[in-house]
Amino acid sequence: MGLVEWHVERVVDGIRIRAGFTSRAGGVSVPPYRGLNLGPHVGDRPEHVRRNRRLLAAELAVEPAWMEQVHGVRIEKAEEARTYAATDGLWIDSTCLRRCADGVERAAACVMVADCVPLLLVGRQAPVAAAVHAGRAGMLAGIVPAALGMLDGLLDAVVGPAICGGCYEVPEPMRDEARRVVAESAATTRRGTASIDVPRAVRVQLENAGGRVRLNGPAPCVFEDRRFFSHRRAAAAGNATGRFAGVVLLERVC
Repeated sequence: MGLVEWHVERVVDGIRIRAGFTSRAGGVSVPPYRGLNLGPHVGDRPEHVRRNRRLLAAELAVEPAWMEQVHGVRIEKAEEARTYAATDGLWIDSTCLRRCADGVERAAACVMVADCVPLLLVGRQAPVAAAVHAGRAGMLAGIVPAALGMLDGLLDAVVGPAICGGCYEVPEPMRDEARRVVAESAATTRRGTASIDVPRAVRVQLENAGGRVRLNGPAPCVFEDRRFFSHRRAAAAGNATGRFAGVVLLERVC
């Protein structure tokens, strides 16, 4: 099994489009970042993160684009191996393809998360895809409709592993703020305290795009599922943690 579990794979206009997620599996990082930590900003050894990213690039057969995410609404068209400052969404299409060492044209982009929603958008009629960082602040600021506005045509939306409403406890005023933007985001934890269901809010925003967007099924809660990094779970134990990634990949097949 590879480092990426692919959830969408199709060929459109001679280009294969894939969208999926890494987990903690694989990689060289040691505790508390054990596994495939792809985040260079969380205190892990830089040489371990570089090695983990090289492993992912080798599997994709192309150097992906990355973001320095800030919970904003900036979205950029991705170039190979570039890291985009203050950016929370990257999109790729056929014009992003670059010839790789094996002679095949590819392009890829990644979003890093460890509680926030990794949203992957995949074209159904055109070879286009996006990787989007949709945390609480970004969701409230409008990153989801902003990402949809960058892509034409019908889309599949993959709402990836993220902390669920039953685990994401927040102060009541913060929940009230989220409710004013997306009413369905207001939730209650399993302990009966105020929470925000960010994955649900993202799905509602996608549903508001009408029949243009087709949603995938539910994804795991990273706080509960130890296959994934979770900042909140680690912080509760007094530890740091790593970041896993959502990945979109285009590859010319004919």
